[in-house]
Amino acid sequence: MKITVFVLRPKLKLFNGEIMSYTSDINRKLIGTKMHKCCSFACIYGLLLFGGRLSDGIKYVTSHKEKCDFLNKTFLSFSSGTSVVEEKGESFETEILFDTDDSELSALVSVSPHRIDTKYIESDCCKKAFMRGVFIATGFVSEPEKPYHLELKTSHHTAAEDLKKIASEYDIHFKSLVRGGRTVLYLKSSDSVKDFLTLIGAQTFTFEYANADLEKDLRNEINRALNCESANEDKRLDAAGKQIKDITVLKNDGYRDVPQKLIELAELRLQNPELGLADLGQLLTPALSKAGVSHRMRKIAELASERK
Repeated sequence: MKITVFVLRPKLKLFNGEIMSYTSDINRKLIGTKMHKCCSFACIYGLLLFGGRLSDGIKYVTSHKEKCDFLNKTFLSFSSGTSVVEEKGESFETEILFDTDDSELSALVSVSPHRIDTKYIESDCCKKAFMRGVFIATGFVSEPEKPYHLELKTSHHTAAEDLKKIASEYDIHFKSLVRGGRTVLYLKSSDSVKDFLTLIGAQTFTFEYANADLEKDLRNEINRALNCESANEDKRLDAAGKQIKDITVLKNDGYRDVPQKLIELAELRLQNPELGLADLGQLLTPALSKAGVSHRMRKIAELASERK
């Protein structure tokens, strides 16, 4: 059996114009994960089914040399094969050759390229390894500081639907859309992104998302507090403005028939338009509580209303 992997000179892929450095970091972590032989097969199966070609032989094209090295190392662990690497112009072309009587690897040639054959991922660990391979092949995840977004894509709609069912067994529910003729499975919530990263073995990055959640919650709490404080300040200033208008009516009338205690408070308000009622009450002699100041302000408003 002949397996061909074409590797372009290493460069960072783009997603909507943004360099996928964060996703690449996760891939490096996943590629370095130690797996049992059955899980290695499942991982490679997921990688090739979603990111390669499984008809008329096996072919995989990637711009990441690390992925090629991962494929090479994993395939060689299954069979006594050879690896031939040639540099051709602007790209590296790698051909990995294996014995044709290797039943495990030969099985990849005969599987459907449109559906997920569950007989190769029956155990829990193999299902997780399979999804790990899918992510390595086609996955993208946004940086924790940005809006949460994780996606997987494939040109085979039926395989995407199969993957949705497998993920749902772990209470991870992908939504789907078609973009550029390919089916895209995506997650948008923090919990679902964290659950999926944990599932495929990227726990370190799950912790980063958890920390980002805490930072976002703290930032939102601070913003809510500031907004509340700002709203209260606006209300206080509106109330002070109305009080000053009422006081101006009485003062223009020479404070006629206005009790001295109200005049004293009225003059303090004119001199201190920015103060709240509690602080204003502390300037009186003797000091007056906020409730007491509020009561006197209502009296001033009533007198002003009678003279308007």
